[in-house]
Amino acid sequence: MTKPGALRTFTRVSVSVASAMLLIHGNAFASDDDRQRERGEKGPEAIVGVWESTATVRDCNNGVALGGFKGLSTFNVGGTASYGSNSPPGLTSASMGTWKRESHRTYTITLVFYRFNPDGSLLGLQKSKGTRILSADENSFTGAVDGQITDAAGNILAHTCLTDTGSRVSW
Repeated sequence: MTKPGALRTFTRVSVSVASAMLLIHGNAFASDDDRQRERGEKGPEAIVGVWESTATVRDCNNGVALGGFKGLSTFNVGGTASYGSNSPPGLTSASMGTWKRESHRTYTITLVFYRFNPDGSLLGLQKSKGTRILSADENSFTGAVDGQITDAAGNILAHTCLTDTGSRVSW
């Protein structure tokens, strides 16, 4: 026959040992995302926010710089994105797209926008796919973008290549 006090003591000790084991080994069950958050990193959606960038347009064949422009990107929770640049108003529509995390601090972004002729008529569509690699503090990035410009009928008019750098917009 077991004494009631001994059973309570055994139960308390068992629960205490089980709790200690979970605390000691709990990190083995933590995901990479949990460990990133413990280190102060933002995890899989670190790209979420508003970013200012400077792009350099390059010759796709030899990489020579041809010009540049500034831009603003917004990356939303759930994988949608938008982009605007300091291109002359009326020559392009708003850029809409998606983003996806590929690996720790590496993301791919796909954007689509309409292009217009100087007279306002539709030139066609531009599709761009880029890669963003966030810095260790997740507040700046480097990237590369490849694009394709098509006419209204879908015929390829040109390919575009650029590199860019950017930083998170904050107060």
